[in-house]
Parts: sequence; structure tokens; C-alpha cells
Amino acid sequence: MPESMQATLPGLLDLLSESILMKVPFVDLSVQYQNIKSEIDNAIASVMRESTFIGGRFVKEFEEQFAKEYGVKHVISCGNGTDSLYIIMRMHKPVRG
Repeated sequence: MPESMQATLPGLLDLLSESILMKVPFVDLSVQYQNIKSEIDNAIASVMRESTFIGGRFVKEFEEQFAKEYGVKHVISCGNGTDSLYIIMRMHKPVRG
């Protein structure tokens, strides 16, 4: 690359980033939390009291409510998106290639 272009490239990138790229703010969940704070705090306290961190009645209730809401027979709740993708892939039995 010619030296004259190298000198202007950083300036061009700055200009592009200011004019084309926009800053997307993160969602501020604190406002939403404040609106339902007592409900969330009570739910967390119930889980802590019963020590039902994995499985248990809260997960069963969630899965039943979710299935009813979406009109499906079965729901498998997951701890994260990676687990859900793994389950979906296993369910569809992908082949190599």
C-alpha cells in the first residue's frame, strides 16, 4: 500500500466509524427489576429456602407453564443457550458433511 494511503487510512476509519457505525446502548434492566422487585426477590428467596437450584418443583412448574403457553407437550429447560442448541442438534440428528 502506498505511504500516502497508509497515512490517511486511520483517519478514514475514524470518519467511517463516526458516521456509519452507531452506538447501541445496553439494556438497563434495573428499571424493569424495580417494577417487579418484590416478585423476583420472593422467587429467589423461595428457591434459596428450598435449596432447589437444579430441577425441583420450580423447574417443573416453569416447564409446565411454558408448555401450556406455547401449546406443546414437552419442554426441556436449560441453564444456557449452548445447552439448548446442543439439545436441538441432538434432537434433529444432524449428519456430517
